[in-house]
Amino acid sequence: MIPEFKSFFNPTLEFFDDGDIHTKKEVSLANAKYFDLSDDELKESTSKGYSRKYKNRSDWAVNYLYHAGLLERKKRGLYIITEEGEKVLNQKSLIDIEFLEQYESFRLFKNGKDDEKQEDTKIGTNSDDKEEVLSPTERLEEAHNEINEELSNTILNEIMNNTPDFFERLVVDLLINMGYGGSRQEAGQAVGKVGDEGIDGIIKEDRLGLDNIYVQAKRYKKGNNVDGNALRSFSGALDTKKSNKGVFITTSDFTPGAIKHVKESSKHIALINGDKLTELMIKFNVGVSVKDTYEIKELDIDYFEN
Repeated sequence: MIPEFKSFFNPTLEFFDDGDIHTKKEVSLANAKYFDLSDDELKESTSKGYSRKYKNRSDWAVNYLYHAGLLERKKRGLYIITEEGEKVLNQKSLIDIEFLEQYESFRLFKNGKDDEKQEDTKIGTNSDDKEEVLSPTERLEEAHNEINEELSNTILNEIMNNTPDFFERLVVDLLINMGYGGSRQEAGQAVGKVGDEGIDGIIKEDRLGLDNIYVQAKRYKKGNNVDGNALRSFSGALDTKKSNKGVFITTSDFTPGAIKHVKESSKHIALINGDKLTELMIKFNVGVSVKDTYEIKELDIDYFEN
């Protein structure tokens, strides 16, 4: 397991004890060696997959030490230890958020200019605090995940409170937004009628309509999972359409038997459970709208070098 964020402070500062100038990349590689990270740990990403977890925590450790005045930043993303940093190393201090809070420059960085008003809200006095464990990037991603999890629950609740016809139209809209075939008029139609032979929707695989993808949609309550028999029936329905491509969507989940049937089947059937359904709806803006947008930016080293 990759050590928590606060564990990166001491080895990061110790790496600069040679008095040389170093890049963040050098620091992250040194920290990977210091913690003896496995190949799997080196590949482990933050929750959104934007960066390697160990590198993200290492980079932020450099940032925090810099804002506390223990490191000095040179041009083009280069860093060197300061006299205060050497003093901390000589004292063999255990560096955590609470330790860094003693420096006014760090408090201003963390709490903003109005430092006095933030005295009672400082983070880091509890070793279990998320700020000690996760980097700022990870905390932002975690908050984003929590918001989307709550949104997912709300979406599923709205689906269950709506009509079966609405759900069938929804899944066709989702597939269209994912790029299958173009507009609703060109690409998809909701079926869902008596005698539809187990097919709830038809979607064109591409804009030319060279192939159809058949959709089955089950609006089931949580716990009422789709079993293998339902998948075998769907496979049979595909046979009647002379097709081997289908999408089975449910608001609940699939039993192991259903998953096993799909893996062993010669047909190409995609299974989308409730969690995956809401994840795709959020990603492709079906039934949701953007409320706020936050851009995460980083320094463009090439710009300053040129």
